[in-house]
Amino acid sequence: MKGFHLFLEGSLPVLDYLSPSGGVIARLLLADRRSSRKKAEPPLPFQSGLLWPLQIHGTTILDFKVAPLFPDRPEGDGIFIDRQGGRGMLRFADCFPVIFSGRRPFPWVMALHCGFKGTVEGIIDKSLEYLDRRGIGVDDFDGTWVGPGIGPCCFDRRRNDPWTRRGLALFDRKATIELEDTVHFDIADFLQKRLLEAGVARERLFVTPWCTHCRKDLFYSYRGGDEKARMCLFFVPPGSPLFA
Repeated sequence: MKGFHLFLEGSLPVLDYLSPSGGVIARLLLADRRSSRKKAEPPLPFQSGLLWPLQIHGTTILDFKVAPLFPDRPEGDGIFIDRQGGRGMLRFADCFPVIFSGRRPFPWVMALHCGFKGTVEGIIDKSLEYLDRRGIGVDDFDGTWVGPGIGPCCFDRRRNDPWTRRGLALFDRKATIELEDTVHFDIADFLQKRLLEAGVARERLFVTPWCTHCRKDLFYSYRGGDEKARMCLFFVPPGSPLFA
């Protein structure tokens, strides 16, 4: 599949995010099901140089150069890295990883944790504004990757919830299915359309086809019962070794 490589490492699925210019930008792998938000260690032996935030379903972007590194865990749902040797990690279990990467004006990567609330609050637009302030425009993107995450087949919200009403006001009608008491949302469709509207080149936009809830043979799903298990996404700027 263009932009991705899914394979087994031992018995566990691993998903690599492949840069069009060569190399692996990010890797999504399954963490220990016993891991938790309050007591957690990185699933790989990184003792330094790792930015691993506490994710709060918001829109805060952390800069690797100034944010406290692990074992400190600042709050945030996005990471920007433009330092060679810098590594970031985010955790997922139905929400969508969104990654931007490029080599102009310097090697850089940004990764986002895009759940429903963060998407509704505009994490995509805010991340693009952040990059613009750093002198990076969409023409500088080598690639943009979306997913995997929960699909509209499995993601629904109560109709009378305030966040549901906000989503209905924002999402295209083709990206929602309204039932009597619930509404299904297609988050991947919204993210993809918003990125294209912002000028991301279609030929450099890579979107996974999987629903994490449907494909529990490959991924963890919070709504599928994996309340403590998470998939860990590691990422580096282009040209940096991912796990060296």
